[in-house]
Formats: sequence, structure tokens, C-alpha cells
Amino acid sequence: MAVDLLSPQALATVLISAVSLIVWRLTVGGFGSRKYKLPPLVEYKWPILGSTFDFIKDPTAFTVNSYEKYGPVFRVYFRGYVQAVVGKEHVRDIFLNPAFSYEEAVKDEFRLADMLGTSQTDLEPHRLFAVIITPFLARFIPVLSNVLTRGFDRGVGADIQAPLQVESPSNLIMDVIARATTVCFFGEELGTNSELIPVYKDFAASIGHFVNRKSPVLALLPSVAKLYMWVKFNLSSPTAVYRAKVLQYTMPIVHERRRLMKELGDEYDPPLDSLQAYLNTVPLDQPVNEHELATMMLTLVFFSIHTTTKRTTICLYNLAKYPQYVPELLEEQRAVLGDDWADGTVTLDQLKNLSKLDSFIRESLRTSGRSIALPHKIVGMDEWHLPGGYVLPKGTVVNINTEDVYYSPELQGPNPREFNAWRFVGTDKGAARIGPDMIAFGLGRHACPGRFFAVHEMKIALSLILKRYSVRFPDGAKPTDGSPLLFTPRKTA
Repeated sequence: MAVDLLSPQALATVLISAVSLIVWRLTVGGFGSRKYKLPPLVEYKWPILGSTFDFIKDPTAFTVNSYEKYGPVFRVYFRGYVQAVVGKEHVRDIFLNPAFSYEEAVKDEFRLADMLGTSQTDLEPHRLFAVIITPFLARFIPVLSNVLTRGFDRGVGADIQAPLQVESPSNLIMDVIARATTVCFFGEELGTNSELIPVYKDFAASIGHFVNRKSPVLALLPSVAKLYMWVKFNLSSPTAVYRAKVLQYTMPIVHERRRLMKELGDEYDPPLDSLQAYLNTVPLDQPVNEHELATMMLTLVFFSIHTTTKRTTICLYNLAKYPQYVPELLEEQRAVLGDDWADGTVTLDQLKNLSKLDSFIRESLRTSGRSIALPHKIVGMDEWHLPGGYVLPKGTVVNINTEDVYYSPELQGPNPREFNAWRFVGTDKGAARIGPDMIAFGLGRHACPGRFFAVHEMKIALSLILKRYSVRFPDGAKPTDGSPLLFTPRKTA
């Protein structure tokens, strides 16, 4: 029987449970013990909501002001409970010490494994990328350039003669990235299927809505949101609908591939995609676990399309904000790729030589991070001792002050508040390289194994845009991330 998630009884249950959970978090589950010398707590006006409104209004100003007033370690009451915030000196501690757990911190707000369906399988998202994507990066590059070219042909036009205003650049990028990524992952037929492309995009966007707290309830009352998400994804999971749709089109292809694998044996010429890499792990005398297969596909879709779309869109807007860098990017592109490269012939080595574009991407990542982010929970020690005599007890959620990381002259060089596209040219700090000064892709055991694929996909997409179009904000439009953009054909720009 279907559950009406909007019925008065269901909503009352969620509300009562959420209030109980909030009370618990503020007493027993929070910083209720007085035996510790706790870091200072940022002053706030609103009960329960704490500093959430102030943070959302201006994350940078809130974080910088809190640092200046309270010091490098402080506590903040937002997103439903009191959390700690530390700076650049503690990045390695947080990411490399197994006593801190990102997974446990995330569970306080949502259970991504339940939302994706991986909790019902033995799949490990990090291992999926490490095993069936990164090792095959070189062979994916020509495929990416070919499909991305077709994507921009479809979304903007190959031979537009006049400026074209794109009202939603993020939707354009998501459509192009979805097609290119899924062709690499699942093959041409599944990656360009007109019925499946909307499924891939909708799934990535719907899960991303929860993860990025795209509603006031998700941002302000995570305890309520978490309970709601548990009900939604356990009693009437929307993921099951996406899973069924993917299997409808995937299983006939899987059956045909396995038939050929059995009949041809070593003579079989397998497709170069991640679906085949997965099938190679399943003995031919055993059936494919359909639930696991569809979950694997949706997991790859979410982690690749959602994050790569977001980051490529940020870079696209920076091309419009900082047009002074475009001539040198174009000069580098012609020197490395030539004038007629958008035909699937670009190679991994060529992309690695686009050092200025790589620096542009890293600088875009550096200047676009959330000010307080990457929560980790203390799970492997009773208390964490910090400079100043401060102590944080087990169970505390600790965030990174990324303002202190990304805008530190010590870590980033001179004038870190300025956007300098060539900041990393001539250094060994590539866009996919992680470290205490670049944590957009995580660090240590939680480093994103798909970052190499993502960065090279971004390079191709941005190179195509640079080659074909001049991108700027329409006259009179505010230069913000979210505004329409005007694509003018390069030959008439």
C-alpha cells in the first residue's frame, strides 16, 4: 500500500520525532557536558535555527567575521545543531586521521547510501570509480571529445550566425555532460538514448537537491529533513523508479553482450565502457544482479554528472566574468590541439599540456567553495585536544573553514582574494591534484577517484566553448552565477 507522505498523520509523526531529535542533539547528543573547555560559540539570535540565517545570507562574511572575533577554532549553531569549525592547520588531522569520519557526519543530515541504494548492495562508490573508470581514462578522451561536440551542436548550435542567449547555462552543461559521461560509462546506445537522458539528469538533480540543501527546510532544519528523507527513500523510494527505467533499456543490451561473450570467448571484441568492465566481473555461469547493476549505474551517474556539471558551470561563468584571460587560453589551445580537433582525435597527453586551462580550472575551484564545509564526526577518540586548551568530545561534528584554506597567502600565494587564472601555471599544482591547499576533491582515503576523469572532461568542454563561442553576460544583466549567458559565434565575435 502506498504511503501518503503529505497526510496529517505522517507529517505529525515527522514533526514530533524531529522535535525530539532536536532536543536530544542540543542536550545529550550535542555539547551538553560541561567538563570540557569548549571553543567559543558564535553568538546567535534565533533558537533552534541558530546562526543559519546569518550564514546563508553571506557565508563569506559570516565565516571571516567569526574567525576574526573568535579565533581559528570556534563553534557555530547552524543546520540544526552546534558544530565546530577549524582552519587550515587541522586539514590533515581531519582528513587523514581515521578517528574522524565523513560518512558518520553526513548521516546526521542524510543517508546518501540509502538514497542511492548502495546500502542494499556490496557496492563501494569510491571503488567503482577506481576500478572501472580511472584506469581507462586515456581511451575515454576521444569518446568524450566526440560526444561533447555533438552535445554543444545540439544545445547551442554548430554554426550559429548570431548571438544566442542561453537562459539556463547550468541546464545546458548538465545535458552535455550527461550525454558524454554516460556514453563513456554505458556505451553509445544507452548514453544517447532519448528516453534515458532525462532519467540520468533528473536522478542527478533530485539527489543533488537533498545533498545541497536546496530548500529552506533542508538548510534550516536538517533533523526534520533527515527524517523526511528516511521516510521518503525507505517507504516509497523514488530511486526504485529510476532503477526500473534504467533496467528496462539496459538488460537487453546486457543479455546480448553476455551471449556474445559466451559464444565468442577470446574472440569477443568488448565495448570500451564501464558497463562492460562491470560485466567482466560477473562469471558467465551466474546471473547478473539487476538491482546491483542499476544501482551501480545510478551511483556513477550521480557522482559524475552532478558534481562535474556544477564545476563546469562555475568555470563557464568565470569565462564571462574574466574575459581578459580568453586570448591566452585560445592561443594555448591552438598551439596544443591545433585548429581542427573537435572530431574525437584529442588525446590525454594533449589535454595534460593545456597548463593554462588547467590553472584556470583549479583557480575556479579554489574560489567557489563553501565557506564552512566538509563535515567530519569524531568517532575514534574520546576527546580531541586543540591549541588554546580547547577540547572537543567524541561525537562532535567538525567542519573545515575553507576561507582559511583557499584565501591563505601561505597556501595560495599573493593576493588570494583576487581571481588569478595563471596562479598555478608553472607549478605542480594541477586541477586534479589534492592537498591541504586544495580539498575540493577531498583528501586521503576520501579523495575522489573520479577527479581525473572529471577534470579532463571539463577541459574538453571548456575548450569546445572557447573555440566556438565568445561568452558574456547580456547587456544589463547582473554578472552572477545563475544569470543567462550570451553565446556569440567566435567567427563574428
